[in-house]
Amino acid sequence: MHLSARKTRKKYISASITTEKINSGPHHFAVLITMIFVGQFNSNQPRPFLSALTFKGGRVMAEFILNDGGRAAAGYKGTAGDCGVRALSIVTGLDYAEVYKTVGEFCKLEKPSKSRRGKSHPRTGIHRVTFDKIAEHYGLEWVGIMKVGQGVTVHVRADELPRGRMVLNLSRHFAAYCDGAVLDTYDPRRLGKRAVYGYWIARE
Repeated sequence: MHLSARKTRKKYISASITTEKINSGPHHFAVLITMIFVGQFNSNQPRPFLSALTFKGGRVMAEFILNDGGRAAAGYKGTAGDCGVRALSIVTGLDYAEVYKTVGEFCKLEKPSKSRRGKSHPRTGIHRVTFDKIAEHYGLEWVGIMKVGQGVTVHVRADELPRGRMVLNLSRHFAAYCDGAVLDTYDPRRLGKRAVYGYWIARE
């Protein structure tokens, strides 16, 4: 069951309840209950979340909000591997087309390497070495999590990530994360089991 957002004078309120079968047995179900209270928002800007809690087996998962970072509104059509541009646009609050152009300029300066496949491009993907420079350009600070031999310590979950606006570095993917919610064109959480290797956070 899903209750779509309804508009009040000053706030949008949405709630959803989903049942999901888990591996503990054929008759065991986990109930995901999500309540989001968000302020009034512009479709081209990230939502100012006040709270976003999803409970599953005692864990506080990150909420998922469908958001293309303003790609469609900017006139871009079709699918693309633009997760880096999308995440940066959402986290910085800048126009998608503006970020796309800036990312393209950094990609042109990228030096080829035998250890990397292809060259970075805002539409098809950005190599980490170039994304680091772009993130620094936008004033985002890198916070490393995983260390050699340590294993996974942080997942895409609200109880394991700090509040704030940041770009998550996931396996072959960048995703925007804002105060307990992942904003993306598809759900990258993997039921709260997706590993986070680090993130670029906006210091406000």
